[in-house]
Amino acid sequence: MSSYITLPDDENLLEFLNQSYSTILGPYTKDNGRQFVIIHDALFTKTLSYPRYLWIMHYQQLIPDGYEVDHIDNDFTNNAISNLQLLTTTDNNLKRDKVLGYNSSGYT
Repeated sequence: MSSYITLPDDENLLEFLNQSYSTILGPYTKDNGRQFVIIHDALFTKTLSYPRYLWIMHYQQLIPDGYEVDHIDNDFTNNAISNLQLLTTTDNNLKRDKVLGYNSSGYT
C-alpha cells in the first residue's frame, strides 16, 4: 500500500501546486493521446490533466465547479495557453458534439 494519500478535494490545490517541495512529474501521455501530470510531496499525491494544470498555474486560480478546460482548436495535443479556454461542462459537450457531427441543438 502506498504511503501517499489523495487530496480529498481541490480546495487547497493551488497552495499544494505552489509549494516549493512539491514534485511535478510529467507530462505523460495516455494511450488516447491526452496528457496528464502527477503532483506529489511527502503526504499527498494528485493527478491532473495537463491542460487543467497549465490553466491553474498560468492564471493562479482554481477552475470553478461545472467548468472544464477546452482546446479552442479541438486539437487536444495543442496545449498552448492561448489555445485553452474555460467552458461549462454543458457548453463543452455541445461543442464536442458539433465537432463530431452530433449537434442538433444549433449551438455555434
